[in-house]
Amino acid sequence: MVNPHSSGYSKELQKLFAEAEASPWHHHTKIALEWFLSYLEEGIWEVRKKNVVRYFSEQEDNVYKNFNQAKKSVEEQKSRVAFHEDWVAWYLFLVECLHERPIVSELAQSARIFPFFAAIGRHIELSKKN
Repeated sequence: MVNPHSSGYSKELQKLFAEAEASPWHHHTKIALEWFLSYLEEGIWEVRKKNVVRYFSEQEDNVYKNFNQAKKSVEEQKSRVAFHEDWVAWYLFLVECLHERPIVSELAQSARIFPFFAAIGRHIELSKKN
């Protein structure tokens, strides 16, 4: 895990990370993430997470490093910036990145996902009742 507060990042970026971590929504997304992950059997999350990483590694190798291929595949569903084979793993991965790898993100996807996780975390006791 990369420490976002390390001296390897600019002071501005370190400040941005610190401000995000201090906000209630950040804390609530962590609560929701941990709650969802608690339902997975041991080792399952690591496998699903590796599938997400593999998908984007393949995209980088097959699409983004080859301009001609990128032009052809821009309309293909598998070339989109989302992991369609396992939406739940994709969403969990985005939230985990917020906490463990804040530089790794997909802003358009994260902006849609974080508010839902924050709301679930904020109302976790209500969620746990059902």
